[in-house]
Amino acid sequence: MPICHCHWAKCNGRVVGQRLFDSHLREDKRIQANAALEAASQACEDQDTSIVSYISALTLSDATTGISAIPGGRLWSRTGSSQSSTDVSPQQLNLPVTEALYEIRDIEKGLDALIAHVDPQLRLLEPPPTHNNTIPFPLRISLCDASRLHNRLSSISIWKAPVQEAKKAVNERLVSFIGQLRKANSSWIWQSSVLHVDGESIQDFDTGMPAFFNHVS
Repeated sequence: MPICHCHWAKCNGRVVGQRLFDSHLREDKRIQANAALEAASQACEDQDTSIVSYISALTLSDATTGISAIPGGRLWSRTGSSQSSTDVSPQQLNLPVTEALYEIRDIEKGLDALIAHVDPQLRLLEPPPTHNNTIPFPLRISLCDASRLHNRLSSISIWKAPVQEAKKAVNERLVSFIGQLRKANSSWIWQSSVLHVDGESIQDFDTGMPAFFNHVS
C-alpha cells in the first residue's frame, strides 16, 4: 500500500489505501493550481494598480505641461532613459496575461466538472457485453471533452511566469485524467476485439483506475 505525504490531509508518511492516496494526490494538485491562480491574479491586480497610478501621473503632468504632441502620447513614447523605476512599459501593459489566467481557471472548472461526472462511471465500468463487439466505449464523449480541454490549455501561449505556473498545475491533472480514460478505452477496444474467440467477456478489465476498483464479472 502507498505511503502518503500529502499536504491536504497532512498524512505525514501514513500508509493509506490506493483510493485514498489517489484522492489526496488530486486534492494536492487542485490546491497547487488554485494557489498558482490566486498568486497570478494578485500579481495582475498589483500591475493594474501600477498602471492606474502611472496614467494618473500622466494626466496630472498633461494638466501642468500640456498634452504631449508625440504620436502615441506619453505612455508609449517615453524612452528608457526618461522613465523612473516605477514607470510601466508597454510590455508590462499585458492584458492577455489576465485573459489567459481567466481561461485557465475556466478550463480547470471544466476539468473538475468532468472528473466529478466520469469518476463514478469509470469505477463501475463493466466489460463489453458478450456476443456484441460493436458497442463503442461508453465514455468516448468524455474522452473527447477532456481532449478539447487539453487543446484549449495547449493553445495558451503566454510565457509570463504566473500563466505558465497555473497552466502547468492544471495540465498535470488533465494529462493524468486523459491517461486514465485512454487506458480504459484501449482495454475496452482490445476486449471487444477478442470476444469472438470464446464468446465470453474477459475477466480482467482495465478501467484505468487502481486495480482493486476494476470490475470483475
